[in-house]
Amino acid sequence: MFAMTSSRAFALGPLGAMFLGAMLLGPLALTSACHHNPSGAANAPTAPPAVAAPPQAASSPQLLRVSRTSQATHAERDHYLYLPTGHATSTEQRWPVLLFLHGNGERGDAKADLDYLLKNGPLYEAWIQKRELPFIIIVPQLPMYGQDERAAYLKNRRREEIPVRLEQG
Repeated sequence: MFAMTSSRAFALGPLGAMFLGAMLLGPLALTSACHHNPSGAANAPTAPPAVAAPPQAASSPQLLRVSRTSQATHAERDHYLYLPTGHATSTEQRWPVLLFLHGNGERGDAKADLDYLLKNGPLYEAWIQKRELPFIIIVPQLPMYGQDERAAYLKNRRREEIPVRLEQG
């Protein structure tokens, strides 16, 4: 599956295609084309009666940890999936997708180290600072590949550096 960002397309793997497809299509509603006719006449296709939907409150933003098996390391790894306000209640909305690739300082095992992705970038803005960003954000974490032994900033980082979500944005 390919996703469009302005005039560019980028390829999504099977997992990304599944999430993107689920987010863009939303729930499908099925209705019958024929209705029962009590007069006994043949059923003719008719449009379903128009019913005004009750107003729904916008869904809250969500930050999900999604697991997958890495093709590179063959280990289970997590990534973050941010869903914006209104993602669940706006079935007609098509949401843009941002694939955020972090810098070298946020590498990790994609399990215990995944929260280092909250330090910088769009997850910091959307989740920690509670800013309304109107797009889906996918944030994978690059494995260490030995960088933690070579780079002091990775070797010496501490969990206390990870920001805490604000109560009020």
